[in-house]
Amino acid sequence: MAENNTKYETALVKYNDTYLGMIENSLDSHKVALTEYGKICTVNAIAAINEALTAQGLELGSPDVDKSTLTTALISVATLELNAKAANREVYFIIRNKAMKMPDNTQKWVKQVEMNLEGDAHETLAAKYGRNVKTIFPYWVVRENDDFKYPRMRGLEMSPPEWEPKGTGRVVRVVYPILMNDNTITYHIAEREDVVNNLKAHIRNNLMNETFGI
Repeated sequence: MAENNTKYETALVKYNDTYLGMIENSLDSHKVALTEYGKICTVNAIAAINEALTAQGLELGSPDVDKSTLTTALISVATLELNAKAANREVYFIIRNKAMKMPDNTQKWVKQVEMNLEGDAHETLAAKYGRNVKTIFPYWVVRENDDFKYPRMRGLEMSPPEWEPKGTGRVVRVVYPILMNDNTITYHIAEREDVVNNLKAHIRNNLMNETFGI
């Protein structure tokens, strides 16, 4: 029993090193910082997923585990900072069987990782992303030939962005004006280049999954 526990802990350390570094690099490639608490949540998720797989006689390194759903679950946990080992567990994982079509048109059954929320997760996400929001106004689709000025800060006061649509050129950013409950307005700006980096990261991960099984 002690020998089995040692092997399990050694394998878990290896998986932590592999997947934590992969998740951190993936987020960094599209300019999202993995916080220290995000790292803790990721490590706890790796342990929880491995426990769910172990119950079915598998482990994270098994070739029967769908790495795409695994990495997607870990990225979601890392960015949303949901803790699978909290006193009131915020997230749990289910392992499902799924038939996947292979390049040679045969089918292969794999184990997919499904993430589910529970406990305080909904309150955590509402507090982080949705609380104190009164209205989300229609977004602005800004093109490269439009006249656009970014918001400016002067002390604690912010001047709003300025936008004069011209209607030509490719889309370069989308601006979301949001009215808060205290009647202040914030502007969330999504830049084209950031979205492109995000897509490149997903493409790279998919290629690594298909080519190397990572």
